[in-house]
Amino acid sequence: MGKEIFQRAEALLGTEAIEHISKQRVIIFGTGGVGSWCAEALVRTGVRLLTIVDFDCVDVTNINRQLMATTQTVGQPKVEALRKRLLEINPDAEITALQKTFSEETADEFDLDKYDYIIDAIDSLKDKALLILKACETEARLFSSMGAALKLDSTKIQVAEFWKVKGDPLARALRNRFKKEKTFPRHKFQCVYSDEAGQKPTANSQQLAKGSLVHITATFGMTLAGLIIQDIRRLVLLLVLMMTLGIHAQNTDQKRQDIDLDSPTFVPTVKVGKVLENGDSIQYMEMNNVYVYPPITFSSKKQQQAYNRLVKNVKIVLPIAKEARAIMMETAEFLETLPDKKARDAHMKLVEKSIMKEYKPRMKKLTYSQGKLLIKLIYRESNSSGYELIQAFLGPVRAGFYQAFAWAFGASLKKKYDPEGVDRLTERVVLMVEAGQI
Repeated sequence: MGKEIFQRAEALLGTEAIEHISKQRVIIFGTGGVGSWCAEALVRTGVRLLTIVDFDCVDVTNINRQLMATTQTVGQPKVEALRKRLLEINPDAEITALQKTFSEETADEFDLDKYDYIIDAIDSLKDKALLILKACETEARLFSSMGAALKLDSTKIQVAEFWKVKGDPLARALRNRFKKEKTFPRHKFQCVYSDEAGQKPTANSQQLAKGSLVHITATFGMTLAGLIIQDIRRLVLLLVLMMTLGIHAQNTDQKRQDIDLDSPTFVPTVKVGKVLENGDSIQYMEMNNVYVYPPITFSSKKQQQAYNRLVKNVKIVLPIAKEARAIMMETAEFLETLPDKKARDAHMKLVEKSIMKEYKPRMKKLTYSQGKLLIKLIYRESNSSGYELIQAFLGPVRAGFYQAFAWAFGASLKKKYDPEGVDRLTERVVLMVEAGQI
């Protein structure tokens, strides 16, 4: 079975992402209504190295919302029942089940530094606060679940940085606790929460305080898993990008071509909307940009072939350049959450090491012309040269190293994009590709 299990995931995320997912070490604290669904989603997406932590045993009251809770598993340790189910999904997974409580007394028993991702699905306020503090002392990425009880509307579930969570009593209680004790998490982290006003227990229904439904808790858990998968995918794309910048420098400059590159004849813009005019509702339609250029007259078959290659290469690398812009912005934001330069440098060293080990072979599949074009288009999308981007992430020393590497091929990572000059033809092709015209 092996890889066949993850064919659909690989089709969406890519081979490199799936391979990277399989190597990530994840630990989940709390395997109840939230954590159990998170664990299954991760295993079904390719996570192999998973540790699950929960002290409790399956109770009949768990059956309405906890994944492994059935009439057949009542009385069994939650982590053991869940482990059995996860191994039925992927027998090759390495599932470590710890029937423990994470608390002040047991915290030292957990080596959090060895994990890449930490999921907090703990109910206890005291233990939850401690886990958050401890997790934020490591280089692992932390994702935390806020309160899922007393909620009915799954459309209210959302994601936000911890200090920006609004309308959640558990998040409020945690913040108050940190402020009171004057001990704060060392960096920011994302939370899954709901701002729905919870149902309030009455004198006749005190049990309502523990009320929870599977469509809420499961959505919390699935969202947590999604945050990990998205984070891994962004990292993989960043690694690919940086490897491209470091390895695929070009040895020739793009030269002007003897082709008419006058401005487009017209550029109509269109959108769909409605306006109110003298009491009447008037609908209108606006199309996407349509670029009409003078026909290209090629002086030779060789020139036409060069143009065709340019179109092909733009279609290959333009999507990467556009994703790179979003990835770099998110990465920059994450680096800002790290406490100091030492932590940032350590993180980027790990990134660089992973690049050289895992992604150099993939980048070699790009031609030199595609690599150079990618460098140009990244500048177009980010308004920064390859050198400037590497400098921002790895520092001036490493940027100098990659520049020297590029220089050995007769190229430069400092090349800029000039849509009005040497890159006029490329800009024409890019605009038409973006518009779906070619």
